[in-house]
Amino acid sequence: MKSPMWLALAVAFIPVFLYGQTPAVDITLRIVNDAGDSDTLHFGIDPAATSGIDAALGEKELPPLPFTEIFDARFIGTGLGEGVLKDFREGTIAAGGTTVHRLKYQKGPGLVVTISWDLPDGVTGRLNDIILGTLIDVAMNGTGSYTVTNPDGFNQLDMTVQYAAGLPIELSRFVATVMPNGQVRLDWTTVTETNNYGFEIQKAPGSPHGFSTIPNSFVAGNGTTVQEHLYFYVDEGSGSGVWFYRLKQIDLDGTVHYPLPIRMDIVLSVDKKPPESFGLMRNFPNPFNPGTTITFDLPDESVVSLTVYSVLGERICTLLESRQVGGAHSIWWSGERESGGMTAAGVYFCRLEGRPVQGGPGFAQTIRLNFVK
Repeated sequence: MKSPMWLALAVAFIPVFLYGQTPAVDITLRIVNDAGDSDTLHFGIDPAATSGIDAALGEKELPPLPFTEIFDARFIGTGLGEGVLKDFREGTIAAGGTTVHRLKYQKGPGLVVTISWDLPDGVTGRLNDIILGTLIDVAMNGTGSYTVTNPDGFNQLDMTVQYAAGLPIELSRFVATVMPNGQVRLDWTTVTETNNYGFEIQKAPGSPHGFSTIPNSFVAGNGTTVQEHLYFYVDEGSGSGVWFYRLKQIDLDGTVHYPLPIRMDIVLSVDKKPPESFGLMRNFPNPFNPGTTITFDLPDESVVSLTVYSVLGERICTLLESRQVGGAHSIWWSGERESGGMTAAGVYFCRLEGRPVQGGPGFAQTIRLNFVK
């Protein structure tokens, strides 16, 4: 059986990790046979994507199809060579749009092939055969699956994906802080809001599936506004382990959204022992587009600033300038300037400076950021 390794690697090497920021929208499609073989495919949209193979987004051409006795699943099409496991197309959530992907699979030792999906809010799809388009015609909404009972006769399907334009809120910043007592503080900033009733915080242990809402986690929104607003929530019940967090945004009419532009799925290895030294870790991903996570450690409560500069020393934006408790901290930068608008592609520097509240020597550290388009 084929099994994805990304989660094991993320848990082993990244204690605080913002999941899935590049590409902008990354959706999984799981294809299995009844013998237990499986492949996980990825599709979505990103401003930097093309219809070909985009190495910067993790796309890679696969070897030729194996013998028919071996299970296999992939995307195929013009510009994709022998096929790929990841197929991202150019686009943004703000603009919306439609993409078409072609699936090809072979059942191997199994008898049937099942295709499963978990589409986020604002994304719908349709599976159709490539013969008439009506012999197989399956709507894709939310979480679902479809079993191809004759995979020898129907070994390719077209998948049409529709991305709704716009979202009720635009998020620009998310900060996750692991407190010394094991609590997790989540801070986020909205740039605009439309009919926003508020937020609930959801989390899932061990993987980005099976989210449940934290009881009494509701944080009231600000209706319709073009002013920046700051929000926070403290989760007291996570305990040690790996957790994924996300926001559930609720409209005034009760409609629910999961903001896709920055997809706040955070992997946290919660350690109740504070770090032993100050440290600014390499951002992830790097290179990045559209956003990246910057992580730093504080052994003690400190007054800190975290600032992004151009190679000429121009201040692009101040991500953080406040008093912070000791612990592991993570902040997301959207690639935007403090004055508004996106930065140009290129090299930038992020500098952390601070001084312990209880006294002692100050500290400073700089890392290099590579923004690509």
